[in-house]
Amino acid sequence: VMNARAVREIEVKAGQTQQLTLEHQVASLKLRLLGGSGAALTEVFWDVKDEAGATVWTSGQAEPSAALQAGRYRVRAETREKRYDRAIELRAGEARVVELTAN
Repeated sequence: VMNARAVREIEVKAGQTQQLTLEHQVASLKLRLLGGSGAALTEVFWDVKDEAGATVWTSGQAEPSAALQAGRYRVRAETREKRYDRAIELRAGEARVVELTAN
């Protein structure tokens, strides 16, 4: 889990037992950069930023995956030759594969 978190305030009293349930607003994201032939490129650096522009995840893996908090992001893939950007929105419970095409 990269930036996903759940927070809930509770009041605890002496001798009291409580069951606490936290609802996660998490989405699963997998990234892939495809070359002109349709094959995934292996030498790529990934950078994922939140709406405020803060980096929440970076990876040098060819096809990385992570759990992120639901929300809007900007995904950037960078190779030695070029950069590719895409704005995405992740919804809670979603499992999403984002493919960018190198041209």
